[in-house]
Amino acid sequence: MKHSIRSVSIIAALIFLAAFSALRAEAQNPGGYFAASAKSNEVVKAAKFAVRHTDGVDADKYSYKKVLSAEWQVVAGMNYRMCVRFKKNGVYTTAMTVVYRDLNGAYSLTGWELAECGLKPKA
Repeated sequence: MKHSIRSVSIIAALIFLAAFSALRAEAQNPGGYFAASAKSNEVVKAAKFAVRHTDGVDADKYSYKKVLSAEWQVVAGMNYRMCVRFKKNGVYTTAMTVVYRDLNGAYSLTGWELAECGLKPKA
């Protein structure tokens, strides 16, 4: 009986340590992307900037709808990686985009790719 209680205690302690170590390792991801609220003011500002400044297209034919998902990364400034829903020539579509905000608050578009980015197919 003593051996089984001791064994269970040791196993529980090992599981706790493993879970704690995994959480700690995830929290210490320097330079990595972290989940951001798709509704935060900064994310929405970055997404609207991306839609207005798409590379090589007539941005007047694009209109922002909403951010579907977002992540942020601290660099010398901030990177926002987002899945953005927008209207192009009257048709809704999505793009995976990256917007950089420098330390002075100026935005620049560093990535734009039309993509389904996380949308579930309609049955």
